[in-house]
Parts: sequence; C-alpha cells; structure tokens
Amino acid sequence: MAKPLQTVVETGVYVTRCDTLGLTAQERIGIVDQVAGNPGAGDLVRGSGGVRKVRYGGSGGYRIMVAYFGPDVPTYLLSILSKGQQANFTDAQIKVMHGLTKDLKAWWSKTLKEG
Repeated sequence: MAKPLQTVVETGVYVTRCDTLGLTAQERIGIVDQVAGNPGAGDLVRGSGGVRKVRYGGSGGYRIMVAYFGPDVPTYLLSILSKGQQANFTDAQIKVMHGLTKDLKAWWSKTLKEG
C-alpha cells in the first residue's frame, strides 16, 4: 500500500520565483509531486527555523526551500533558486524564511489546538 501524499502549498514568493526562473508547468508539478511523496527529505538549513533545502533535477538543477511541520499540516514551498544563477540562499533570505516559518508554526499550533 502506498503511503499517502502530503498536501503541498506553493507560496506566492515561490510561484513568482518559478515564473522568474522560467520553470515549466511540468517542472512545477514534478517538484510538488516529489515533495508530496517525501516531505521530510532534504537537508535542514541552519538558522532557518526548520526549513529544508530540497534538490530537484541534476547538479545544475533547482534548490527548493521547504517548510514541513508534520503529517497533519500542509508542507510549504517557500522559495526556489537555480544553481546556475545562485549557488545558495543568502543569510538574509534564510532569515526571512525563518520568520515566515515561525509565524506558520504558531498559526498551525493555535489552529490545531482550537480543533
């Protein structure tokens, strides 16, 4: 029996970055499918509040910042970069994602408690 897929949310920043990078609909679907099938994959990014960096494509492919809080909460695609244009996310970008992740965690914690 296949394990259930995780709900994945593409944030506005992520979608804008995908458009800027020229990702095709097929590539975006591939990324969502990959993350939905294994939302806890990727390397934890230091100083990010729990964000994971997920690789998609080959060595010159994409790096996606993913916020995964557990199976009862959607997984969020926060941002994406092309290895050909930028090697890594900057400290400033990571700091912004940390703040967003903190807010999302607080909102979901409150929402789940209220039932």
